[in-house]
Amino acid sequence: MLSRLIVVVLLCTTLALATRVKIYNYCSQELPITEKLHGERTLLCNLYPGSYCYKDYTLGKTWYYFQNGYNANATSVEVAILRDGYDSKDTYVIFAPSGSDFPVEVSANNGGRTLNCTDDNCNDAYDRSYTIIDVNHGGAITINYCPDNMGVFKKLKLIESFY
Repeated sequence: MLSRLIVVVLLCTTLALATRVKIYNYCSQELPITEKLHGERTLLCNLYPGSYCYKDYTLGKTWYYFQNGYNANATSVEVAILRDGYDSKDTYVIFAPSGSDFPVEVSANNGGRTLNCTDDNCNDAYDRSYTIIDVNHGGAITINYCPDNMGVFKKLKLIESFY
C-alpha cells in the first residue's frame, strides 16, 4: 500500500514539474507540426484547421524547436525549458522565428506578455529583450498559428535565428 502511495506522489510531482506546450491551428489549411530535439526532427502532429495538439515537457536545460512543416521559410518557434534558481523563475520561452510564412503568436498562461509575429517584418523576433516570457513552475505555453485567422503572409521574409 505504501509503495502505491509513493508511486502516486512521484507521478503527481513529475506532472506538476512539467510544462505543457499547446499548439493551435487557426489557419485555413492543415499544418504538419514538427519538433526538433537534439538535432533530430520528428512529426509532433498534423493540425487540421481549428484543431490543436499538445505535449508535456519536463524541466531541464533543453531546447525544443517547433515548425509548421519542413521548408526553410516555415514559421518556427524555439522553446527553452530551464530551471533558474536565482530569481525563482522556472521556465523561459524564447521566440525566434527563422522563417515567416504564417503568422504566429506565443503566450504563457501566467498573464505575461504575448509575443507576436503577425506580419512578415516580425519585429518581436529581432528584440532579444522582448523574446523571453517567464512561466512559473508547471506553467503552460500556447503557440497559435494564424491568430485571428490572418492566413498566409503576402510575401516571405527570412528572419535571423538566434543560432
